[in-house]
Amino acid sequence: MLASHGAQSALSAAQQRVLTGRRFFPELISGPFHQGLSVVLVMVGALAGLAALASLPRGRRDAGAAGPSGEPASPRQPISA
Repeated sequence: MLASHGAQSALSAAQQRVLTGRRFFPELISGPFHQGLSVVLVMVGALAGLAALASLPRGRRDAGAAGPSGEPASPRQPISA
């Protein structure tokens, strides 16, 4: 990309080696990437905590105690032959 715009020819050989080497770009993006990842993880934790607080008023419910309509599930009746 630098060569197509003529920017690379304006640089010294040492500067060209630095820019096209294997360390420049990873070091360039590692700081912002780490910061972005930290922000995302903090937000996930905050939203999970908010969801937990919002679910507290619902109370504790047994998974099998109610059907989808909220009414108590009826016990299974044996099939008569």
